[in-house]
Amino acid sequence: MKYNTTFIQAVATLSGAVIGAGILAIPYTVYIAGYWTGVLYLSILGIMMIVLHLMLGEISLRTKGFAPLSKLLKIYIGKKGELLGIGATFIIIYGALTAYIEASGEILHSFFPASPILWSIVFTLIGTSIALKGVRIVSQWQLLFLIGMILIIVSIALRAVSDTMIDWNQFVISPSNSIRDIITPYGPILFAYSGLLIIPQIKQIIQKDKTSMKSSIILAGLIPILLYALFVTVVIGVVGSDIGPIASIELGAKMGPQISAIINIFALLAMLTSFIALTIASVDT
Repeated sequence: MKYNTTFIQAVATLSGAVIGAGILAIPYTVYIAGYWTGVLYLSILGIMMIVLHLMLGEISLRTKGFAPLSKLLKIYIGKKGELLGIGATFIIIYGALTAYIEASGEILHSFFPASPILWSIVFTLIGTSIALKGVRIVSQWQLLFLIGMILIIVSIALRAVSDTMIDWNQFVISPSNSIRDIITPYGPILFAYSGLLIIPQIKQIIQKDKTSMKSSIILAGLIPILLYALFVTVVIGVVGSDIGPIASIELGAKMGPQISAIINIFALLAMLTSFIALTIASVDT
């Protein structure tokens, strides 16, 4: 297997699709359950999702031609499976797209004095225009966006460490004995790792190199695990008990307006990468 441009673009496309705005909700749920409990969730669920992606990747590779998830369900389960898959796909896609469109308008409104609705329309037009260029062109954009997101999180972490803003006493196993608190991170983390709808598109990028596809799925799954763990560590270490459901707000308040702006840029990139990937999946379905 060669780690060529195509391989890198496949990794970036899947990682970019996985890393969405859901990352901003993870630190709060992890804090409720306990830092080390949350790290365990991040590790186990991340590995489980990689395995699921590999399973679907194997099915996709063994199917002739290109087949989105709904078509795979029709081939291997039947018409009822296809209808169920289409229904579930559109509920997931349009639910997520609606959230991204609304949130992007609010974030852009905080930068530029115009209506949030107008900025939501602009965001939608930009994301859709990129998505309609095809998965191969999109994979190049996704690589740039992924690099940008990684650099932002790493720079915030370095700033927090260099300014000694992290309180290491916040990293406990669990602050609560409540089962409800301990299982709180399960749903948000599982949602934040899912990229099943994009696996068939990875086959389009990789084409016939089966080994590259498997390796790209594994690497694309490891990147969100590491990035989420780093972000959670920084937020909990810096914010502590002041943490709220949306991590960017409290982190920006603690680290200053510049970091707040950078986090908003990260959120926009995360939403844009997921928006593009889900739009492609929607068109293919």
